[in-house]
Amino acid sequence: MLSPDRPTTLARTTVFRRGDLVLRLAEVHGDPDEALDRVAAAAVRGGGADTLAELVTADENLRDAGGFRAFLERISVPVLTDRRIGGPR
Repeated sequence: MLSPDRPTTLARTTVFRRGDLVLRLAEVHGDPDEALDRVAAAAVRGGGADTLAELVTADENLRDAGGFRAFLERISVPVLTDRRIGGPR
């Protein structure tokens, strides 16, 4: 799970819903690739991947951490804004 004691953390998420469309935005502090790995592992371990597999059609195996990560990569949108000010932290 993502937590504040790790270098890469999930800062917050926001969910937008309109009809059958659901969009979840995630703000990650740290490395986005590490975040995808950790979210995929947590989803498979916690059972969320099984639930999602029942609800969506995906080419990837959502019950496997690698497949879930590939699914997340495929459905991800590029960074919309970069709110960093100044140099790297």
